Amino acid sequence: MGLFDIVLKHLWRNKSKALFLALGIIIGVTTIVSLYTITISMEKEVSDKFDQIGSNIIIVPKTEELPLAYGGITVSTGGQSEVSLPEEAIN
Repeated sequence: MGLFDIVLKHLWRNKSKALFLALGIIIGVTTIVSLYTITISMEKEVSDKFDQIGSNIIIVPKTEELPLAYGGITVSTGGQSEVSLPEEAIN
């Protein structure tokens, strides 16, 4: 009696356990394959759009203020649209 015979007899006795194990493996594999396929197709679509539009894309916010929340405290730029450094800080 080999290992293969022992495994087959165990699965034959515990049919429900073998069914749930097979279903779990099938669901896991199909989930991974579908997520991989979706990711690859999204990357291809974004790459094609980027090639059509070009690399000179400028993304600007809708508002001049940029609210930032961290730990329940809201920090904003106060309506300043441009921040510049003095000449002394550059040197």
